[in-house]
Amino acid sequence: MKPRGVDSTLPSRFDTQSTLCYCSTAVSWTLFALCCQPAVQAKLRVELHTCPTDSPTMEQLNALPYLESVVRESLRLYAPVSATQRIAMHDAEIPLQEPFKDKRGVLQSAVRYE
Repeated sequence: MKPRGVDSTLPSRFDTQSTLCYCSTAVSWTLFALCCQPAVQAKLRVELHTCPTDSPTMEQLNALPYLESVVRESLRLYAPVSATQRIAMHDAEIPLQEPFKDKRGVLQSAVRYE
């Protein structure tokens, strides 16, 4: 008997749910941004009314340049991923204004990151 609330498909659903979470967060922030900018909202509404249907295809949505601009700007301002990790391709050396002596008494003129 399975413990209550345990779903064997949970790991397979995790990626979908986290993607939906990012998507709903992005939509929420876009709506917030539109509420704060009535002129942008009005201009977007005019462009959206040029669609001949209430259920536009992706092709029709891709033909709306202002909608794309609004979405891109919203994602720029309110990115769903707050930080990314990067790995340096090469060692870095940061020069110092004044050299210092390390624990071994060696004069160092830069800090090296490996």
